[in-house]
Parts: sequence; structure tokens; C-alpha cells
Amino acid sequence: MEDTLKKIALLLVIVGILSIGSIFIAIVLAFSSDASLASGSVAVIPIKGTIAFGDDPWGDTVDPDQVSDWLKQADEDPAVKIILLDINSPGGSPVASDEIGAAVRRTNKTVVAWIRESGASGAYWIASNTDHIIANRMSITGSIGVTASYIEFGGTLERYNASYQEFHSGILKEVGSPYREPTASERRLFQAKIDKIHQFFIEEVRRNRNLTDAQVASISTGEFFLGTEARDLGLVDELGSQDEVKQYLKVAIGEEPTYAYYAKPRTFFQELGMLRSNFFPGVSSGVTVRT
Repeated sequence: MEDTLKKIALLLVIVGILSIGSIFIAIVLAFSSDASLASGSVAVIPIKGTIAFGDDPWGDTVDPDQVSDWLKQADEDPAVKIILLDINSPGGSPVASDEIGAAVRRTNKTVVAWIRESGASGAYWIASNTDHIIANRMSITGSIGVTASYIEFGGTLERYNASYQEFHSGILKEVGSPYREPTASERRLFQAKIDKIHQFFIEEVRRNRNLTDAQVASISTGEFFLGTEARDLGLVDELGSQDEVKQYLKVAIGEEPTYAYYAKPRTFFQELGMLRSNFFPGVSSGVTVRT
């Protein structure tokens, strides 16, 4: 019995040492991360994680203000000849996606999008604004649709014999309340708003990719496409991975490319690996709209 207790105590000590070591390493990495850039002919700007305003300390986010600043900085850097968007994102806020897309269009230099594992929904919205799109043949691309959701607690309140009261002016002010089931007219209102955002998305892609009405009709269902399918549908220009991207850049600038990587320091929690999935929205008391 005594030997067993000693083994357990030793194990706890080892686990404690490893935990402290991991925390120390994470702190060092978090505070040593350098957002400064080396000069290069290709500015590499990451579009990785959920597209949203502000930072998430637990996971990767794509902040439109940050990306817009990077695009402006790269555009004004005389050493930069071309801008590469390194995309691995499932999408996110339609407003944030639209703002980044507008920032891409304002850029005077050539902008290339490289879709690696995922360039879906809002991320594709951004990519469609670039001059050339290269995607991995197995990447998740497209998903031209909009979704809005929220958790409803009305049935839970009834189950526990609780009631919800709210005072408001304006007959539609309470639309989206999570504490009751929406009425039929409220559902129609919600759907109309979502359809309107969807139409903005469709028109953006139609214009950016020079698609016909028939082509747009076949891709606007919200379906995601593999990279190889996206190429056949006119959503991307070519298939490829790192070698193909490097070759395209080399031909475009007429020399062997050198890279300036734009990045923000990772947080302490991100270095610990405590990341939430970017593919599922968090529980919220309000309505979440996502492209």
C-alpha cells in the first residue's frame, strides 16, 4: 500500500512538472511572437479561423480591421510586388467578410488567394475579390449561402414552470428572443433578411468571377465544393499546393519570390492548445448570422 502511494505521489509530481513546463513554454512563445516583418517581394497575409470583429483569446479569428491594415501596409511597401492571402477558414460574419473583400478591391497590387484546407462561405467571399485563386484539389470551397441561428429556451422554461416577461415598444422589437418560439410572421421576416444577405453574396461572386446567371444558379444553394469541382464551376482559377503557388508567384513577379509574413502574436491560451472548433458557433443568447 505504501509503495502504491509513493508511485501515485511520484506520478503527480511528474505531471505537475510537465504542466508547469508547458505553461512556461506557452508564455515564452506567446510573448516572443514577433509581428514584425522581414522585407520580401511577396506579402503573405493569413485568413485563418473564423472571420469576425475583434480577437478571440481561445482560437484563431480573422479581424477585418487587422487584415485591412495589413493590406494597406503591403500595398504601400515598395518591396512588395504581389500579395498572397493564405486562406484556411470556414467563413464567419458577412459584414466582416464584406469589409475585407472591399479592402482587397482597394489594393492596387495584384492579390492572389491560396485556399488550402478550407476557403468556404465568407472566406470564399473574400477570395472571390482577388485577381487569381489557387485551391487544393481536395479543399472545401464555395458554400455560397447564409445561416442565422440562436438557442431557444422557451420549452425549457415551460418544463420548469418558469415564465419570461419583456416590455418593449414596437411590435417587432422582440424578434429573436431566445425565450419564446418565433411567430409565423417573425419567421418570414427572419428568412427575408437572410435571403437579402444571400443575394448580396451571390451578386458579389457573380461580379468578381464574371459568372453567368446559369452558373450562379448552380452554385448558390449553399453547397460546398471540393477544389477540383470549384475549378470546373469557375470558382477558382487553378488547382495546386505549395509548389504550384510558388511557381505562379515566380512567373508573376519575374523572379524567385521572397516572403514577408504578416502575423499577430498568438495568445497564451492558443499556445496551450486550448482552441475551440472554428466550425461550430458558440452558444449565444442572441441571433448569430454567418456566411
